[in-house]
Amino acid sequence: MYRELSSSAFFFFDDEFVRSCASSLILILVQGFVVDFESSKIPLHGILSMLLPLFVLLGLVLCGNDLCVLAERNIFGIGVYTDTPGSPQISDQINLASSLTGRGGWVVLYLCAWKDPNHSCVNRSTTHDPRSNEMLEMAYSKGLNVIARIGNPYYVREHSDEGSNYTSYKGLAKAYASLVDSFPMPPGDRNKLYVQVGNEFNACNEWRCKAGSSSSSISALDIAKEVGGFYSDVLESLIPIRDKHRGKLMLGHGAIASWFKSPCQCGTGQPQGKGQLGLNFLKMMIHMYPKLYTNVDFLSSHSYPFSQQPYGTPKAMRGLSYYRNESIVIGRPIIPVHVTETGWRRLNVSFVEQAQWMVNAFKNLWISDNQVLSICPFLLAGEFWDLNSNQKTSNNRNHSSHGGWTWINSSTLEAFPVFSYVKRLRERSVRL
Repeated sequence: MYRELSSSAFFFFDDEFVRSCASSLILILVQGFVVDFESSKIPLHGILSMLLPLFVLLGLVLCGNDLCVLAERNIFGIGVYTDTPGSPQISDQINLASSLTGRGGWVVLYLCAWKDPNHSCVNRSTTHDPRSNEMLEMAYSKGLNVIARIGNPYYVREHSDEGSNYTSYKGLAKAYASLVDSFPMPPGDRNKLYVQVGNEFNACNEWRCKAGSSSSSISALDIAKEVGGFYSDVLESLIPIRDKHRGKLMLGHGAIASWFKSPCQCGTGQPQGKGQLGLNFLKMMIHMYPKLYTNVDFLSSHSYPFSQQPYGTPKAMRGLSYYRNESIVIGRPIIPVHVTETGWRRLNVSFVEQAQWMVNAFKNLWISDNQVLSICPFLLAGEFWDLNSNQKTSNNRNHSSHGGWTWINSSTLEAFPVFSYVKRLRERSVRL
């Protein structure tokens, strides 16, 4: 019986030394009960249930020192992108994502991503994209859950319906419906595909107005009116596709940046004014489109630590739980959430600090929050995002001035500490 009881300690404690101590303590505490229980022929499950409070007490004492963590579901994920310079092969990225997140883990796949001022994967004539289907099948084959972030035309507003003043997008929405309807659904009865369209449309470089437009800039209020119209029409076009797949397809709007500036200069996409919280943009959209979030299945959130402050600081903690405020603003305080971007970049932050802060956020904030379906930090790989310098990459490309986000070395595929630390936490904490 001791062997059965002490082995239970391995379920509660994830540190080898702590496991050993817990098993020894359990042996001492139960030795006095064994003879009586065996002589009375009480079933073993009865003994275990009587001793369960002891296990819980030990867990409370030891977890107070951050020695254990438990999860009955896997919320671990990562963002996988192929649209940035120096992105590794998608097959390599999917394999690494699977290694990081494990069985039932999550991946954000950027589908139909390519775009430039003259051509885009998504336009009013789009019906399907074989490359996107290939990426989905590849992720499914590794047992990954997918949040599909679908791309958009470079100038979305130029694809609005004629005479709508950039607020109606029914023609473009039909193309999105055809594209999503062509996607393969995940295998199994319980697996679902989560779909969102667009990304951070409150940012000037995402919702662009062309040079030579009727005005030289566009205000936040006008952008909110246009984006709200786009989201409304796209969602309306996708709902019949969702109904057709009977619970296999889940819909959400593209995430709104937690901080943005306005007005936006046309042509350059540069912000010209002061910054404000993304919550204000959400409020503007909902004021004009009150039911905008009524029929979505999940909220996509970019809950970054505010100002990239260290874990534990008030600013960082408000940012990491920003999705809770978004949920309230959209009128659905317990809506399921996919955090499709988050994390710290290595700007005046060491590799180890980046890794430890991510582990702490998972352990102390996200794992225990039942509202969270997944946490998918930005981003697994892409040479453009590796470093924070003007240094050239192996392919003679400049790194982004906003680099330092990647979780692996995009050239060698070697894991950075943040990858290894979070993987270890997932292996120790997820009990499926």
